[in-house]
Amino acid sequence: SAKEYLKMGLRLLKDDDAWTEHYRLTFEFHTRLSEVYLCCGQTEGILELITHALIRAKQWPKLDTFRIRYAYLQTLHRSNKIEELVDESLALLEELGEKLN
Repeated sequence: SAKEYLKMGLRLLKDDDAWTEHYRLTFEFHTRLSEVYLCCGQTEGILELITHALIRAKQWPKLDTFRIRYAYLQTLHRSNKIEELVDESLALLEELGEKLN
């Protein structure tokens, strides 16, 4: 399955080296795996996966993180974490230049 393929890919990329030597590939694997989890309706474990990827991605342009942050917002919604969802959504909109006062 796609989930197993992506998980195997992440295992093959050694975590410490992967984020420095193969950033785009590592980030893409994290992003796609989070999207697969969402498609399967699995929210367990996805927040940890996304959080790990976002921490590592702080040095990269914000637009690089949009897809995985969107998956994060969907996960918050499906987990019924509405207050956190609103806070994160507003923060993302502000980063994209849409300030809501």
